Amino acid sequence: MNDVSEATDMLDVPSVDQDWVVASALCGKLLPLNPFSPAEGRLFLGVTVCVGDIGEADRAKVWGMVTWHGGKVSRELNGEVTHLIVTLPGGELYTSAMTRSEVSIVNPDWVV
Repeated sequence: MNDVSEATDMLDVPSVDQDWVVASALCGKLLPLNPFSPAEGRLFLGVTVCVGDIGEADRAKVWGMVTWHGGKVSRELNGEVTHLIVTLPGGELYTSAMTRSEVSIVNPDWVV
């Protein structure tokens, strides 16, 4: 158990990371707290994805699933990105990711 989980249990006050504030502001409403909890053991904790050639509706679903399970989504293929999600091999993002050994290229099924 980490310090945040211990404090949350003792004080019975929920804790969230700063991404909850930003995401709630972008969505125009208060989002659920669970996906933004700093608790350990979350599936995508430490994972930052960049979404490539995916339609807007599916992009929103990927964002929701990744963030719900502790990951982050970046609009750019920057130094924090660990995974690029694309449906087909090709395009500028794919080509750029191929030159970076620290970026794994996966398809949307990987998230599900």
